[in-house]
Amino acid sequence: MTDAPRSGHHSSMLTIEAVIAVLRRPSLWFVALLSLGRLARVGWWRRWPPIPAPDPAYLAWRTQTAYGHVGEPDAYRRAEDLISFLEYCRALRHCT
Repeated sequence: MTDAPRSGHHSSMLTIEAVIAVLRRPSLWFVALLSLGRLARVGWWRRWPPIPAPDPAYLAWRTQTAYGHVGEPDAYRRAEDLISFLEYCRALRHCT
């Protein structure tokens, strides 16, 4: 993936890349499911499509704090960053 900004219609492509990246790493499946459950919007099952995704406002804030970018939340997020986050979460579980 490149670091070039993405437009809004590339959000689904980023999601597909992230899912594929996690599926390639069975050791991260459990922590990915736990993280998804923790970050999912409250009442996600009541909205169409019923996907346990984080709130877009949270993603925008997280992108700004992680990358210093204000605006399009998908602009600089990458699948590799998700893998790094999940590896960090897995390491924390082993430390506690």
